[in-house]
Amino acid sequence: MIETFLKQRIRRRHAEQRRFFREIFDWTILLYLVVPVGLFIIYEAIQILNGQADWVQTVPVAWILLGWILYGFLPAFYAWFEPADRLFFKPVPGAIVRMKWYSVRYHFVRIFLLTAGLQLFCFPLHLLRFDQSNITVLLTSLTLALLQPFFSFWTYRLSGQRFLRKWSGHLVLATGRISLLLLLWLQPHPVLFVVALCVLLFGSLHVRHWSLREDGLTEDILLSTKRQSSLSATVLELNGALPKPSHRKRPLLHPRLFKKTHQQLPLIIYLRDPSKRRFLLQLFAAMNYGLLVLPWIGRGLVIAFVLFVLYQEVKQHALWFRKQRFYRLVDSRITASTENKVI
Repeated sequence: MIETFLKQRIRRRHAEQRRFFREIFDWTILLYLVVPVGLFIIYEAIQILNGQADWVQTVPVAWILLGWILYGFLPAFYAWFEPADRLFFKPVPGAIVRMKWYSVRYHFVRIFLLTAGLQLFCFPLHLLRFDQSNITVLLTSLTLALLQPFFSFWTYRLSGQRFLRKWSGHLVLATGRISLLLLLWLQPHPVLFVVALCVLLFGSLHVRHWSLREDGLTEDILLSTKRQSSLSATVLELNGALPKPSHRKRPLLHPRLFKKTHQQLPLIIYLRDPSKRRFLLQLFAAMNYGLLVLPWIGRGLVIAFVLFVLYQEVKQHALWFRKQRFYRLVDSRITASTENKVI
């Protein structure tokens, strides 16, 4: 029964992710952004393996480390629980423990394979920039790939704590993870690998202790629901595919670029429109395609064309906005309040 529930939830999750990507990307973005960038990456990877990519020597090591530091916050761990499990799982002996074990196996394997694949993909870059032997780079990559699932698990567990304990724990965890990552890449000493092994053993004991507990189901349900829907729901709400909940009626994109509110309104109204956001994404994709395939003269023309299109878009939107009744009301109120202050 538990295996059936798990398979259904995984299939539903994958269907939601496919819908999520279909809402963001259409064929123009796939054609002009994803395909050229993918071909460019494959070509550069072949050049690096053949030793013909001289630009690799100019890539700052700090950028590579910053990329891995930011990646460490991305893979999410969560248990496959739903609100109805409080009724169905509690009466069944061992159901909660089995679902936790399945969640641990699924996410640990997924995060490990994802991290190991990225490490393997960046192996030529690491080998050239860190000036280390093949064995050392492979051991460092394998160690970081094994540690990443445990860091994701601890991030999940800290998300359910109270404010002070939660953020202090996040700070300590991020500091330890970043320090270990920097030391392993910059000064790969055998003692560091022993420390990493101790972290793995401690993490295994912690995961086992959490998996065998049957209490705290409500907390796991809340955290899992929030983790599964955080990114996709936010993007779908911004794209207009899902309605915003009551606690997020104000737009998420609310940049304070100007001092006056009536000067912010045109930009906010523009970004609220899903078609406008998709137009900007398509324009960026087309610009990226032109910059990749054209010579330097053509790149200048592409940039000039994009700037011209943006200028026309801003001009047309500003004219449309000034014709709206609510803008005239806001502008008249601001003008009246300014005159009263002067008086």
